[in-house]
Amino acid sequence: MVKSYLKKVLSKVLRKRLCWVAKRTVGWKIYHSKTLDLTFLLNTDNFVDFMIYHHGAFEQEILWSIKKIIDAKEHALFIDVGAHIGQMSLYVAKNFKNTTVIAFEPEPGTYMQHKLEQVINHLDYALYELAVGAAYGEKQLYLPEVNPLEDYGKYNNGMVTLISSNTSTEAFTKLVKTVPLADFLSTRIDINRFDKIIIKIDVEGAEDDVIKGLVPLLHAKKRIYIIIELLLNENRAGCIKTYSLLKSVGLDAYTLDFNYITNKELEVLPNGNYCFTNAFIKEAGNRVNEQFLR
Repeated sequence: MVKSYLKKVLSKVLRKRLCWVAKRTVGWKIYHSKTLDLTFLLNTDNFVDFMIYHHGAFEQEILWSIKKIIDAKEHALFIDVGAHIGQMSLYVAKNFKNTTVIAFEPEPGTYMQHKLEQVINHLDYALYELAVGAAYGEKQLYLPEVNPLEDYGKYNNGMVTLISSNTSTEAFTKLVKTVPLADFLSTRIDINRFDKIIIKIDVEGAEDDVIKGLVPLLHAKKRIYIIIELLLNENRAGCIKTYSLLKSVGLDAYTLDFNYITNKELEVLPNGNYCFTNAFIKEAGNRVNEQFLR
């Protein structure tokens, strides 16, 4: 009881301190992350940039999950959908030379910043200023409003989405181009030369459309891993629909620690990043066969 209370107090103190630091950390900065061994041009007025600047990385649990999945001896394909300023893509391109990286970022300013990060780190991979969806076409891109009570008062341009909501504002008069991933890749790359395919999806509610355009690729006889952010609190029904679609093509759901997730568990899980794959063998105690993580 006392321990729990002290943890809550400590958490509040640390958060207040971080809010104080965030308020005083503004503007553009060149920053080298020792955690990732990458150099970034960061706009610390933006939430994700500030988190990288302050912590050395953002959503580090995804990076470590990717690190476990990729075998340096194998030829893997890493697809970054909603790549933002490129933290995940840059990390994979730098550390896994046998892995081909393809990234998608539709927001023009963020796309340009991502391109600059590539130049700064001398890393060359395909980066497209496109949104990934169910079909070829054009859609309106929306940005969130600034909420001074969230994200330490920073602007979170990582929340751009093709889904209109009460908390988003129309950002551009021009539309962004959308492409179905499987068909788009089929004209640009030979999938057969890869041992495994890893896809990171962070599209703020538009996951279902991305998966629909991805389904033909999921029928390939490859080990496939999809690390996807599911906004379960906001749209549980839509997330369960996405879960069912992936399940129907042979992909099971796991936590980023690779613990198996049942249908029933998905009904109560919070927002977060989860892994769907056809590569693991379920064993007793909801554990997975470690041979695929070697």
